Amino acid sequence: MAPLEADDPAEIGGYQLVGRLGAGGMGQVFLGRSPAGLLVAIKVIHERYTGDPQFRARFRREVTTARAVSGAFTAPVIDADPEARSPWLVTTFLPGRPLNEVVEEHGPLPPQAVRSLGAGLAEALISIHRAGIVHRDLKPHNVMLTPDGPKVIDFGIAHAADISAITRAGAVVGSPGYMSPEQATGRETGPAGDVFSLGAVLAFAATGSGPFGRARMEVMIYRVVHERPRLDGIGDPGFRSLIEACLAKDPAGRPTPQQLLEWFGTAPQGVSWLPDAMARDIAEHAARKHGKGRRIGRRAFLAAAATTAGVPLGIAAATGGAIWIRKRFDTVPDGKLIARFPAGGTVTAAPAVAAGRLLVATGQGVLVAHDLQRKRELWRYAAGAPLSTSPVIADDTAYIVGDNGVLHAVGMDGQARWKRDLGRKAVPVAAAGQVYVVANGRLLALAGGEVRWSAALPSPGDPVLAGGRVCVPAGGAIRLLHSGTGRAIGEIAQPYADGLTGYGDLLYGGRFAQGELWSYDLAQRKPRWSYRTSPDEKEQHFQGRPAIAAPDRLYLGDEKGSLTALDGAGSPRWRFWTGGAIASAPAAAAKLAYAASADGHLYAIDDASGEARWRYPASPVAPVASGGVVYAVRGSSVHVLKGAL
Repeated sequence: MAPLEADDPAEIGGYQLVGRLGAGGMGQVFLGRSPAGLLVAIKVIHERYTGDPQFRARFRREVTTARAVSGAFTAPVIDADPEARSPWLVTTFLPGRPLNEVVEEHGPLPPQAVRSLGAGLAEALISIHRAGIVHRDLKPHNVMLTPDGPKVIDFGIAHAADISAITRAGAVVGSPGYMSPEQATGRETGPAGDVFSLGAVLAFAATGSGPFGRARMEVMIYRVVHERPRLDGIGDPGFRSLIEACLAKDPAGRPTPQQLLEWFGTAPQGVSWLPDAMARDIAEHAARKHGKGRRIGRRAFLAAAATTAGVPLGIAAATGGAIWIRKRFDTVPDGKLIARFPAGGTVTAAPAVAAGRLLVATGQGVLVAHDLQRKRELWRYAAGAPLSTSPVIADDTAYIVGDNGVLHAVGMDGQARWKRDLGRKAVPVAAAGQVYVVANGRLLALAGGEVRWSAALPSPGDPVLAGGRVCVPAGGAIRLLHSGTGRAIGEIAQPYADGLTGYGDLLYGGRFAQGELWSYDLAQRKPRWSYRTSPDEKEQHFQGRPAIAAPDRLYLGDEKGSLTALDGAGSPRWRFWTGGAIASAPAAAAKLAYAASADGHLYAIDDASGEARWRYPASPVAPVASGGVVYAVRGSSVHVLKGAL
């Protein structure tokens, strides 16, 4: 890291600049510190590109898309301003060393370490491509070896820059020797182009030299387009053949990242997969670059005053001792892995666990069942369309709705029991032999694929079950219906809820996008409390439904990366900040709460103290807690972790 120069700004977008991390053709990269104390990397685009409306439009779209990328093997985007005079983007800072520096100093990686590196990079590409991004500049400089494992940096920005730059006559943007033939010749570059680059990176890691050597730009482009890669330094014939396949001139002849991950095996964590000298170097370099910093301890935060049905609840007075707890992440141990279940496709929604079975839905349209005790796959069910919602299990049947709006009822033997086209993607709930789902403006109760009863409701949302009732947000109120007959039994005069969840006779809902949550007692037919973020926290937007371990233990995640714990009166008890957006529902069990953060980790938080007990690399998909363990999604598999270390 270099010190700031005289004409560098002191801060950008509220982030204090600490030093210079590097520069590239598109802009300057600074080390900064967020208002909360998190070290970040701030990438500022050169002003010469900012007058191009096409560049700004693409940059804006790419920033939006890049936020969806899993951070398990990438540097997650946490903030950006595409409209600034010089657009900027903030990612989590990754302490460590780039692959090119490590190899140049220590020599090539041993074969098993190269395979581990390939697994991590393949899983990173799966996450990047799932978000609709093509990296287009994967090279040794953009692979960071960190204390948490290998990470890919600069995803999404190269794509936004290249499209704009390539439109200029004669312009080729990319890294000679690592860009694909189609990119080198200015043709359209898709995900297969990143696989070519991955093959070149692994060849460099294994031999210390790129597969096309070094030369002037025009010579390198000729070699990439017309010559065979130089892989004589790779001794293993099978591994050499795999790299050759990645470097095929025809994009259609290259393997997919998913196929590569299946060949390489489990993606690595930490640095134990590296030779000792490399591992020590990375750890020491990360410690020097991260610095001692300032330990961010506890500080009080303001609680919100809120009302229910016009009656003040006095939350501010009740919260007096609420604290915001943050713990230095380098002091948090890793979670303990018990088992890993591959899904064979990208997992984009929380799995389901019941009767000793794990059900996982994939973006490739396959529902996969595993036996948890024997740790083996039981069956696969092809739904015929991508699956991006969680399966629901009830009465030995799994219910899931595809992105094409078809509801599938699948037996625990993997055979289809019945299907029904709903005409829309929906989230069903099920109990006592019936499944409840909204279709064509009606709430349907289905059994055996047939409609038992239906109710026409104005603009109905997805239902939940609570206290033996079906609860549906509709027409500016929450409608309550008898689960067996569909008879209307009342309504709750609450504004439209972004989502509902139930716990016994208690119903919880709210306008999560506005930072509001309320609780209602169905047995007593009266409101219990409501919680609203205070004016100074107006940017706190909850993501997903709350996790409920007990009436006095609720947890909410928000887009700013904090997990808030509420007590039985709706008063905040503590708030833990993860460092990345919590875009899915948290989970809770026993004495722990779990949150999957966009910083690429699942956090296990102690309910009593609000402090992190452990963290584990994972995708930002909702976790599931059950039976003393937690199920976390990591790319194309589900990892089972022990709750208490």
